[in-house]
Amino acid sequence: MTKPAVTVTLEAIRTKPKAGRTHAYVYTARDAITQELLVERGTDVACALARELLSRGITEQAKVIDARTGKHRYTVNIKKAATMIVREDRAIGPTLIKWRECPAELRGQDTERRKEAA
Repeated sequence: MTKPAVTVTLEAIRTKPKAGRTHAYVYTARDAITQELLVERGTDVACALARELLSRGITEQAKVIDARTGKHRYTVNIKKAATMIVREDRAIGPTLIKWRECPAELRGQDTERRKEAA
């Protein structure tokens, strides 16, 4: 096994419960050395992290450690994970599917709807 190209710290953030569901967790990933933010409040952090690192030219592996305990959580194969996304379905549970980039005209629409509803 090759040495990971980058080490990333992963912080779990517990969200508040909403009607009809209990709390959920979102994750923030930072470079372990520079503390540069890589993924903020993501639910599918391994795949999002892989896409971010691939966009920065890192193509090997990333070692992910827990920010609170300092223990190794998992190692991400950047080239493979960047092409996938986790889709959660109540009938069959979480499944890896092929990732497709969101068209530019659709980006930010969900955020705009949330602002209008608030």
